[in-house]
Amino acid sequence: MKIFIEILLISAMIFTISNAKDETDETLEFFHKDWFVICDNTATCRIFGEQVTNWGYTLSVLFTRPAGADSKITGEVKYNYYERDDFNVKLFINSRNHGEIEPKEVKDKFGSEMVNTLDDDQIHALIAALKGSPKIEFKNLDQDISMQLSTEGFNAVWLKMREWQRLLKGQRPREPKPEPVIKKVKFIGELQNVTRDDLRFEQIFKILKKLPESEKCDIFDGDSPWFKDDSFMQIQQIDENRTLVQARCQMTGYIPTALVVVVMDDDLSQVSFVTTDFNGTDENGDLRHESKVCGGSEWNHKTAVWDGEKFVIVGDRFRGPCSSGEAGGAWDFPIITGKVVE
Repeated sequence: MKIFIEILLISAMIFTISNAKDETDETLEFFHKDWFVICDNTATCRIFGEQVTNWGYTLSVLFTRPAGADSKITGEVKYNYYERDDFNVKLFINSRNHGEIEPKEVKDKFGSEMVNTLDDDQIHALIAALKGSPKIEFKNLDQDISMQLSTEGFNAVWLKMREWQRLLKGQRPREPKPEPVIKKVKFIGELQNVTRDDLRFEQIFKILKKLPESEKCDIFDGDSPWFKDDSFMQIQQIDENRTLVQARCQMTGYIPTALVVVVMDDDLSQVSFVTTDFNGTDENGDLRHESKVCGGSEWNHKTAVWDGEKFVIVGDRFRGPCSSGEAGGAWDFPIITGKVVE
């Protein structure tokens, strides 16, 4: 590759990462008090609510509704983070018993697990109750344990979900979307370090420092030991005309919390793409962002792959708030999903 020292071409066209969706297929994230809703790019919405307080046994309820006028709502419940076979719980609304919560096996593309499911009658009664201000309890009478579900924020979240799925009077219901299929194109080169004795290091670093996105990169000041590490900057050839460059931007302990990732031309003088939304890459050139959740083993994930022209987000998952009381978050909330083929 020819080496140019000129920096004047930095401001080339900057592209944004594309989601695995078209322009009209939005997602939704809306929080209010003790409830929130996330709707993914297939138009499925998930509504989550929690217990009144965080003391003692904790509680979380999840409703899932695919798009469509007549789609069925499912409901699931989690209490605390202990797996207990004898934890038989019943639903009470204003002291009226609405029956036991049945554990069932639920399967998806990630595997299967035992979850506490609400039946249709319980779902109908619970949603109707949440629209008012009753006392909603999940009780284990044998062990004298009671967990109270908060109603604060439900109405706003429920209305937002119905508005987004176009279920209000006069709206044409939003139709469900299939999971997008993204054809991934592999990079032609291997990931390699650019060490400080490499002539390309100073050329690339001068360009990176001038990018507005790099202003938050505290490692770039040169005082951090990570700046002096051989793996501070890495490159990988995408195709004959483009090269991926990544440099550590922020670190928490030994874990990178952000990278500066850019796509440059073959002589490393122009930038056509830049992001700091990811904290890792792999040998295939996939971008990823992973953050540990609530002290548990679960992680929030975001992944993007190269489709030959741009990076496309094919996975973005949120584990929910830590107030659910479960290490790693209580539920898995897809925001963007996509099926990758090569």
